[in-house]
Amino acid sequence: MSTLIKLLFEPQALLVWNLSHDHGRLTVEGEIEGRPAHVIVPPAELSSLLYSPDRPRVVPAWEALIARAKLLNIEVRLLDPAGEPHWFHIVGRVWQSAPQAAAGPFVGGTARSINLQKQHEQQAQLPPSLTRVP
Repeated sequence: MSTLIKLLFEPQALLVWNLSHDHGRLTVEGEIEGRPAHVIVPPAELSSLLYSPDRPRVVPAWEALIARAKLLNIEVRLLDPAGEPHWFHIVGRVWQSAPQAAAGPFVGGTARSINLQKQHEQQAQLPPSLTRVP
């Protein structure tokens, strides 16, 4: 199992990410079993984790973040090791300060699992006859 998968699916994970402007590499940091972890993610690996039905919504939002410094605030599904979709809330933005200007903007943000929240929301939308305890 890759370090990225371990980071993403660590219980209660809050991940910090940033994008290298020069090579397009994504760096993700978090904790695995209470220890700091850091991974550089090739674009193909990240793309392979994206749940296909979310792609038409996520790709334009990501491109707008990079090209026009738009805020990224999106709920997206990534595939877990079993191939099942798992919900994440991803927030990102572009920062550019004077010292960084020559190197290009810094793009980064956070990602956290909201799968349990989504499960509760889905259960709350079921008809009362299916959610009542007899």
